[in-house]
Amino acid sequence: MARRRVAWVVAAWPGMAAVGQMATAYLHDALRMEQLVEFGANGFFAPESIRVEKGLVLPGRRPRSVISTWNGGPAGRDLLLVQGEQQPAFDSMRYARSLLDACSAREVERVVTIASLATAIDPTEESRVFAACSTEALLESVMLVPGVQPLEDAEVSGMNGEFLAAARERGIPAMCLLGEIPFFATNLPNPKASAAALAALRYMLGIDLPLEGLLEQARRIEGWILKQLDTSSTRDKSDRSARVLETTAGLSDAALTTAAEQVDLIQRIEGMFALALQDRDKAKDLKAELDRHGLFREYEDRFLDMFRKGS
Repeated sequence: MARRRVAWVVAAWPGMAAVGQMATAYLHDALRMEQLVEFGANGFFAPESIRVEKGLVLPGRRPRSVISTWNGGPAGRDLLLVQGEQQPAFDSMRYARSLLDACSAREVERVVTIASLATAIDPTEESRVFAACSTEALLESVMLVPGVQPLEDAEVSGMNGEFLAAARERGIPAMCLLGEIPFFATNLPNPKASAAALAALRYMLGIDLPLEGLLEQARRIEGWILKQLDTSSTRDKSDRSARVLETTAGLSDAALTTAAEQVDLIQRIEGMFALALQDRDKAKDLKAELDRHGLFREYEDRFLDMFRKGS
């Protein structure tokens, strides 16, 4: 009997600074992954709203959980990517187990979730990556990855933790990679932390994954943060860190309100891209949303690529 294909499962759900979501979205696009299955949401999510079109109430759309695949890994190892639009509202452990069941056509060798960790990091510093592993053997191997250190005393909450627990009960080695973000900017997208987590994953998988796209986004957002803090002329990082602490309250009341809206917009656009990939008629809604926010040029290549793939 032929041996089933081996796979790593990489997963993320909405969380602080959208680190996991941006990392998995970037991974999906960079590797040109193909959708394998859309996981049913019944029993796990409660609709938060209904859609109304020209006065008529339409059925509410439940959050999607999509599993995509890439078969280009070294030594015949596949990659399965789980992207959840929302954390489940009910029975999260059963949801995690069901997702693993949906991946069982492959022999799952390892499970990886991507999340964030808020610290007092200076916004100009490189994001560190912390790892939480389900076994000592896995932790020892992960500590050989450049730039990764163990998560000492903390909790991995939500689905990023539940998915690890579901994998562990099946005897599948599992870990969470947490990209470091400034504690005062948890509502602001942090592609630098996403890139750091992906760099660690890239090393472990032994794949070619350029990260310049994420790093360019990181440079723009870093400039925005420095402008808000008015610290661009401060050369001493210790002085800058003190300034960060002093201005936290002001940012929370003003600048981060805008930042939170930016995160919501990014998440909404990602959801609309996922819908348009399955139903090209939805592309016009996506195009209208991008135009409305002046973002079409930034997303143009990705938007047009949907139609190149479908041709």
